[in-house]
Amino acid sequence: MMFAPAMAGPPIPVLQLDSAGDEAPLRHLVHIVDAEGELDIGAIAANPEQLDWVAGTGETPSMGIIPDPVWFALRLDSSGDSRRLLAVSYPPLDHVDVYLLRQGRVLQHFVSGDQLPFESRTIGSRDFVFPLDFAAGAEYLILMRVQTTGALQLPVTLWDPDRFIEHTQHELVLQVLFIGILLALAAYNMLLYFAVRDRAYLWYVAYLVSYLLAQATLQGLGFQYLWPAAPAFNHFALPFFFAASFAAVGFFTHRFLNVKHYSEVWSALVLAMAWAGVTIIAMSLVLPYGLTLSIMIVATSIGSVLLFFCGCYLWWKGSALAPFYVVAWTLFLTGNLQYNLSKAGIVPYNAIYEYAPQFGTVLQVLLFSFALAYRINLERRQREQAQEQALVIQRQANEELELRVEERTNELKAAYDKVKQFSQLDGLTQLKNRAYFDQALETEWSRHTRDTVSIAVVMIDADNFKDINDMLGHLCGDDCLRYLAGVCSDKVHRAGDIVARYGGEEFVVLLPATELEGAAAVAEEIRSEIAAAPYQWNGQPVPLTVSIGVAACIPDRQQALEWLLRHADEALYAAKAAGRNRTMIYRPSGCYDECQSCPEKPEFP
Repeated sequence: MMFAPAMAGPPIPVLQLDSAGDEAPLRHLVHIVDAEGELDIGAIAANPEQLDWVAGTGETPSMGIIPDPVWFALRLDSSGDSRRLLAVSYPPLDHVDVYLLRQGRVLQHFVSGDQLPFESRTIGSRDFVFPLDFAAGAEYLILMRVQTTGALQLPVTLWDPDRFIEHTQHELVLQVLFIGILLALAAYNMLLYFAVRDRAYLWYVAYLVSYLLAQATLQGLGFQYLWPAAPAFNHFALPFFFAASFAAVGFFTHRFLNVKHYSEVWSALVLAMAWAGVTIIAMSLVLPYGLTLSIMIVATSIGSVLLFFCGCYLWWKGSALAPFYVVAWTLFLTGNLQYNLSKAGIVPYNAIYEYAPQFGTVLQVLLFSFALAYRINLERRQREQAQEQALVIQRQANEELELRVEERTNELKAAYDKVKQFSQLDGLTQLKNRAYFDQALETEWSRHTRDTVSIAVVMIDADNFKDINDMLGHLCGDDCLRYLAGVCSDKVHRAGDIVARYGGEEFVVLLPATELEGAAAVAEEIRSEIAAAPYQWNGQPVPLTVSIGVAACIPDRQQALEWLLRHADEALYAAKAAGRNRTMIYRPSGCYDECQSCPEKPEFP
């Protein structure tokens, strides 16, 4: 049954989509809450302008905790043919349906959400990412149906695919730094616990680990990397881990500040808060997610303020550690209150609020770690009055601190090296990418210029690949590219040889210190291996062959490396023109010869 109000709401806004743009945030979406569950795509597509749409109050929809499904709409006017990635940058949403319509007809439909296994996503990203195709001069309607038991926020952006990859890499670096800092501090304080056997360090480590897992869940990294096949666990992981960190910080505060020594009342309040966190952990396993999340937000907000005033009271009472605690907790409190108010819909969504808890936490844990070290120094100074060995103990502790700092630095460097290595790989085939190949070719060209040794390039292109994509789908095409990458890698054996994805369905092999005939032999091995038997996709043979161009030369200083690439590419197109599924060699005389083992050897000028 179609939902048809007496008076339609505001018109659906139109966004002019520039085909050359890198990023287009979808702001001011209109929405309608389907409280009765009566709306479906057919009813909306028939006459979307007659629905009682509600204009958004901010740039990004932020509706707090609302269990009913909500439909969002926006029109797009495309100025050119393009493919864009629609990214919903809020991983905790339960169900996200995206429809792309043109003239009332559904062109694309995607179903996603964190209630489905991670592998069901069209694009393997921690955010919800959907590829949309637009034609020039056409108007489209984007409809999104979102339903979640938690906070409903919808930061949506249309990205150029290359720009999106760059953006996600930058975000991943920040997340890696955050995770590395917390893990290093957790490991350091665990070692301190084993050294001094003070449970304050143990509770601090429990707080760091549980809060890190909560943030990983919130940012979608836990679902992507830790439990991708367990959406049921992912559903309650967020309140579970946040409640665990809430409980751990309560027990840590009670032990670290020695609250009972200063006030019995504050001691009882802090312990009650900690046990409330334990209770919420149990509730997260049995109660509905939305109810548990609401309880957790209220409890953590009240508890955070409670801990802040407890620290202020102990500071007033003369605790030497309370000033560190109050300053650290102020930083944490600011970030998390902003975040909780955003989740509750009290303040509008802002990307800064999403990262405010992480920034506040990093500063807080660094201050806590400093305070813990300062606490050690206080205890040492007390022991110095009774024993002369305190100086030796202090020196040992300083050396241990330097060692842990060095370990943390090495961990961060290892994380950076891993990110750098990832940036050199092609995401689909796991071969080296074109940027890496271009750099390697420039290096080898310079070296061969000095050594006067031949260098060879083999260009490989899948035949009729567009037909394979059109007939069998892009998933089959992707699998074919991975298969071609595997064959090329298997046939190139030397350590210095490089196999890379050059672009689209084209691959390239760099063979240092290789003559033309040797490179042709390698190329023919690759071609014959692929042509030997039909490639199988879901039990169906795929007519997969390749055309190959080979060129080689001894570099000299008067010759540019583009010469080698150009002639290898021309040889490749000569192979295409000669009928495909063959290897053509560029000769110094300017002619192209076909390898003798190729089928149907026609004459080619």
